[in-house]
Amino acid sequence: DNDWIKSQIAKLKIRRWDYKETDETHIGPTAEEFIDLFSVGIETDKQHLSTLDVAGVALKGVQAVIEENQELKEQNAALEQQYQELKELLTQVLERVEQLEQ
Repeated sequence: DNDWIKSQIAKLKIRRWDYKETDETHIGPTAEEFIDLFSVGIETDKQHLSTLDVAGVALKGVQAVIEENQELKEQNAALEQQYQELKELLTQVLERVEQLEQ
């Protein structure tokens, strides 16, 4: 579900972190939080995160945003059409009022 995936991604904290006893630095979610939010991976191993799961969530999130963007574009086009129709109608009304005042 697009709304669900977007809400879960929004909850996900992205952090900068280092592996213990190394100089290896990363940016991303913690495995435990990701597994808890998306119910993926191995329930008994919340220390490891599959890049496949992260990629899948990211791609589904992108698809959800693309779909939402398309819906908003369509809604915007419909509102633009209504605006143009109302603008034209207002122009006609103002012209009529001006004629009546003369």
